[in-house]
Amino acid sequence: MSMGAIWASVLVVHSPDTLRRGASAFQESHEIDGSPISVVVFVRTIDYFRCRSVNQHTGSSGAVCWLRTSALTRSSCATTLKMLPSELLGMCGRNSLFIDQADLEARFDAEVVADGGYTPRYNIAPGDDLHIITNEASDEIDAYHWGLIPFWADEPEEGIINARSETADEKRVFERAWESRPCLVPSSGFYEWKSPNGGSKQPYRIYREDDPAFAMAGLWDVWEGDDERISCVTILTTEPNDLMNSIHDRMPVVLPQDAESDWLAADPDTRKELCQPYPKDDLDAYEISTRVNNPGNDDPQVIEPLDHEQSGLGEFSS
Repeated sequence: MSMGAIWASVLVVHSPDTLRRGASAFQESHEIDGSPISVVVFVRTIDYFRCRSVNQHTGSSGAVCWLRTSALTRSSCATTLKMLPSELLGMCGRNSLFIDQADLEARFDAEVVADGGYTPRYNIAPGDDLHIITNEASDEIDAYHWGLIPFWADEPEEGIINARSETADEKRVFERAWESRPCLVPSSGFYEWKSPNGGSKQPYRIYREDDPAFAMAGLWDVWEGDDERISCVTILTTEPNDLMNSIHDRMPVVLPQDAESDWLAADPDTRKELCQPYPKDDLDAYEISTRVNNPGNDDPQVIEPLDHEQSGLGEFSS
């Protein structure tokens, strides 16, 4: 699917203090295909720039990535932006999980152990907690920060919300998590935005008709600072299946139910084989209102159909 080209603003400053004062080294805009983001870049160390994405149609902060200082100059700014890791662009940026706790525990044969317990959520945004099941405790449902924080980060940040399954094993930031820290991310449905005919973004809810909660494939890690530890998670993405192809050019790795235990127990090579576009035809989607754009709207109204449910590729393409 070809998404309309949009504009991303780039602000480069010399330090966090400079950023707070609003003074910039330079500011430019560049046209980037299919990336609804603005990017703020500032120096965190002598060797690295920190880049944060801001989704232009939701207004929420997204992923963070790091670039070597030598990779970013005024003359190469546009080229560098186009080479940013795709994790920065955001592919699965909203989730929901509103199944009753008893049903959730029965569905995954696991018990909620999160410190804050379990509260049904209709609009989970990056930076919020995601309930997950890790390979180290497959009988427990815990809550982890959504956004994998690079282990080399001096301070905790929002983190990387998505990882491309095709290349996660090649990225230093995911090396430890890919090798030995898979997890399941339960979901009642995720949200994606489509721009019909280049117009304003239309949100869709994508869910599984026959399953009140399904599992997406994730990776977990633990960021450790001087006096705190943050358990964090990222959601893996892959090429879209037929349904998602008409909405977005990526989709989360949705696991068939009979592959969930394999995902947690398998070796990295076997897990990579499981990172495929969802193969079954029981995913469905329909338009919802733009209330989902605001993470503060976290109630059943978020999932109400806009006018009527639209199901399947044919109706999306008509």
